[in-house]
Amino acid sequence: MKWVLGIIFGVLCSFSAYAGLAVNVDYIHSLIQRKWDVTVPLNDALTDTSMVANMEYLLRAVDVANYKLNGWVTTNYAESEYATNAAADTVATQLAVDNLIKFIGFPFSLTTTDTTEYFQFTMSAKGTFYVNWGDGNEEVIERSDTNETTYEHTYATAGEYKIELDGKATAYSNGSTTPAISFNNNQNVAKISGSLGIIFPTLANGTQPKFYYTFGNLPNLGGAIPPSLFTGINGKPTKNMFYGTFFGASNLTGQIPEKLFAGIKGDPMEGLFYRTFENCSGLGGDIPAGLFAGLDGAPARDMFHATFSGCVGLTGFGGALFAGISGAPAQRMYNATFSGCSGLTGSIPSGLFGVFNGVAQELMFGNTFYSCSGLTGGIPANLFAGVTGQPAKRMFEGTFNMCSGLTESIPADLFAGLDGTPMEKMFYNTFAGCSSLSGDVPSGLFANISGAVAPQMFARTFYNCSSLTGIQDGVFGALTGGAQNQMFMEMFYRNYALRGPSARIGGQYLYEIWPDATSSHVGKMYSDDTGLSDWISIPSAWK
Repeated sequence: MKWVLGIIFGVLCSFSAYAGLAVNVDYIHSLIQRKWDVTVPLNDALTDTSMVANMEYLLRAVDVANYKLNGWVTTNYAESEYATNAAADTVATQLAVDNLIKFIGFPFSLTTTDTTEYFQFTMSAKGTFYVNWGDGNEEVIERSDTNETTYEHTYATAGEYKIELDGKATAYSNGSTTPAISFNNNQNVAKISGSLGIIFPTLANGTQPKFYYTFGNLPNLGGAIPPSLFTGINGKPTKNMFYGTFFGASNLTGQIPEKLFAGIKGDPMEGLFYRTFENCSGLGGDIPAGLFAGLDGAPARDMFHATFSGCVGLTGFGGALFAGISGAPAQRMYNATFSGCSGLTGSIPSGLFGVFNGVAQELMFGNTFYSCSGLTGGIPANLFAGVTGQPAKRMFEGTFNMCSGLTESIPADLFAGLDGTPMEKMFYNTFAGCSSLSGDVPSGLFANISGAVAPQMFARTFYNCSSLTGIQDGVFGALTGGAQNQMFMEMFYRNYALRGPSARIGGQYLYEIWPDATSSHVGKMYSDDTGLSDWISIPSAWK
């Protein structure tokens, strides 16, 4: 089907030469309506609105569109002599039409790779949509449901094509992982531009589209992320809204646009930015301070799980990214958020994660800064302030693992709010590989945690922290109970600079409190820590 837009261009742009030719008024009417939410009433006297030269309607559309788009209030073409002249052969009329037409385009487009023979995408939104496949073929897609459907096109010859998309969604799927539109795994996407939010906007009732892996796994997608990509999306987000949106798009370049999610406001939702930019290794510059500025509410599960994981080109935080978030912690809320971001430099901003007020949750900071080897300075003392009460499983597993550039002493009150019995892997690998951390392990670091020991609770906590100088008495609370599997396994493994006595509770050495512990419980806890003053007395199972 040859799309009518080409006819409009041909007729209107040559108006003076072919005065009196028909204009598709119905098409222009619906175009204005869906693009700008502007309704200009049709002339009731018309008997055939599909092919009538209704200059009054057309010029009024120009007036409204100009005002809507540009704030022009002096065009008033519809009140002029041209409004009643169906065959107006004047430069002014043609100029008026041109001023409208230059804004009638496709809000979103993509460029394919130069070897493209076939292209497909999926859509689940309800509404009327228009596709220009870039080879002269155009298609109108009328959707009466929200079932996920594949649309495809085969080209006569391989080459680079510009595919354009227009339309407006009227309903979205209720599926928690069903995207409004997706190009996931399409090897032929080379560049994107424009706005998907205009086509898939927030609906009047607040219903939001999802962009679940919309551009995920696109190895050939290059260029910058369009700043207006989600313009038209506003208000409270929905579950999994930007889950994996750019996952694996390793050839994207440039800085993440600060206003990319500017319309999103209110409480975070589960999985909101889960894996959004994961492995986008070509992105660079600082993460803009205002990227998530609209979020204001309590944490949600997985809200920033692996958001920037593997983004090795990012260079800084830009500020307290999550400052508006406050309330009780949630499971995996910052799990692996910056994991593998080895290019991040400078200090961790104070107040980076917002304000907490509640009990710890499983994996809430699991691997948050894993392998962020470019971070320097110290860990802010208030980074986890407000996290209180009973410890949770794996709550700080690998949080600073391999952050070899951190140099200052560990704040004594970093985990001061925790108060309860140990949990499995609660500090597993927390500071492992932080080879430049200095000073002693401070007294009181885990002092409020007391009760029966748990499996792997402190396994590898300070593994290969080769610059730590001592272990102060009082690091641990009143730990009790029989030995558990790997409870202190490799905790101080190869801490070559340690001096003074090994770890104690109330002045008593750990190996005296658990004299029957075997290597399966505490193996290599002090391996190669020969500078400890009680090295000779430490049982072999512990080293």
